[in-house]
Amino acid sequence: MGSFLFRRMSKGLLTIIVSVTITFFILRLMPADPVSILIDPKMGPEVQAQMIKRFGLDKSLPEQYFMFLKGLIHGDLGLSFKNQQPVIDVLMQKLPWTLLLLFAVVILSLAIGIPIGVYAARKQGKFADKLINFLVTLGISVFVPFLAFGFLYIFAYFLKLFPTGGAYTPPPKQGIAYYIDVARHSVLPSLTLFCSNVASIVLYMRNSMID
Repeated sequence: MGSFLFRRMSKGLLTIIVSVTITFFILRLMPADPVSILIDPKMGPEVQAQMIKRFGLDKSLPEQYFMFLKGLIHGDLGLSFKNQQPVIDVLMQKLPWTLLLLFAVVILSLAIGIPIGVYAARKQGKFADKLINFLVTLGISVFVPFLAFGFLYIFAYFLKLFPTGGAYTPPPKQGIAYYIDVARHSVLPSLTLFCSNVASIVLYMRNSMID
């Protein structure tokens, strides 16, 4: 058991390192860096140099990479080009909404995916099983951003049943009206993530039951 956990944790750590490295070098090797876009032509050379130094872009690429890794180990994700704030602060502002969305999607996916997977396994080879397999394949194959835009167009733009974005309608309401407003805003993103997640759960549960 210990060796299994060690292998899994090692693979997970390696995946994180590779992902971080690829992301870092893709952004740094682009023809134009974000600072170049932010720099106003009216700025003097001193101001431009100061801004480049602030983001550490005056150093060589290997130096930038190892500085980034060092900061990452200490929980410092650097400075956001867009918000001019520490990245960790930007993430912490969004984290509660992300966890809320994740919680809703996981609970809904498990509550619906497990029974459907069991039912499909019991009906193996029959019409119901074939229909569920077709829908599962469709759910796994669908391009999630395309699905999100489709839901936005149908339910938000065309039918006007749900808002088009955000976590709540500003200014925030008070009391129970606030929670209802947040729930309405979470319906479409939850539904989008649910469609892709529940398909995987149904497939995994069906195959596990058959095995």
